[in-house]
Amino acid sequence: MIEKGEYVDFEILSNGNLRISLNANGKIELTEMNNLPEERLNDYDKLRELMEFQLCNGWAWVNSEDVSALTDAPILSDDANYNDDGIMEVNGEVWWYPDYQTIDLAKELLETGELIFTKAEED
Repeated sequence: MIEKGEYVDFEILSNGNLRISLNANGKIELTEMNNLPEERLNDYDKLRELMEFQLCNGWAWVNSEDVSALTDAPILSDDANYNDDGIMEVNGEVWWYPDYQTIDLAKELLETGELIFTKAEED
């Protein structure tokens, strides 16, 4: 099933990984963001902007410490929220981008039209 957004579409692949595909509106938006001064938006800021629809509709960026991960990779979940104590509780599936240190995420998304986030394994 594909979850269409304003700028990107989310699709869970048969292997469990998450494909984030740039649509036509997203290509225009990302090109405009890339033309802003570099200090204005980093890769993660650009992705947050592009994923705004999904992030407002159940998806969440997750900090590595919230899922006991030893990485600085971008991590997404389809079901996570903050409890009354301000602690994030992750109840859904988790995906991460393992090549975050060697690949410019925004550039990769613009050039290939997609990013593949790997489904995290449960301990």
